[in-house]
Amino acid sequence: MQYGFLSKTKNNQILYWLKNYLSCGYIRHRKTGISDYTIVEPKEVKRILKQIEPYVILKKKHVELSFQILDRLPKVTDTIKFLELCQLVDSFKNINYSKKRQITSEIVEKFLRKQELLTPVETVFYKENDSIFLD
Repeated sequence: MQYGFLSKTKNNQILYWLKNYLSCGYIRHRKTGISDYTIVEPKEVKRILKQIEPYVILKKKHVELSFQILDRLPKVTDTIKFLELCQLVDSFKNINYSKKRQITSEIVEKFLRKQELLTPVETVFYKENDSIFLD
């Protein structure tokens, strides 16, 4: 899980201020004229979400779902729990405007099956004739 802040590159001083204030993450400058400040370490993401949670108005559901995911992340010890976490991550599609995410829990499951890390009875997405990852 990662959280990011975007700004036009010409106005990226706020991103540097945030990075200095939060003491984590990295800043990247894209060729499109946009810069982003990204935080990827789960412990840091959770720390920052706790700090901003009282002030969040429009993205409360995102914050709540993020806490659920971050709380479950350390408990992922096998492929079944990993797949369950992936299914929880899929819940973002119900609250986001953007639907561009291409790697879903279904895709992950198919990959795990191809690698013989799952058996057909362990999850619900298995489709016998589905050949996206089958050669």
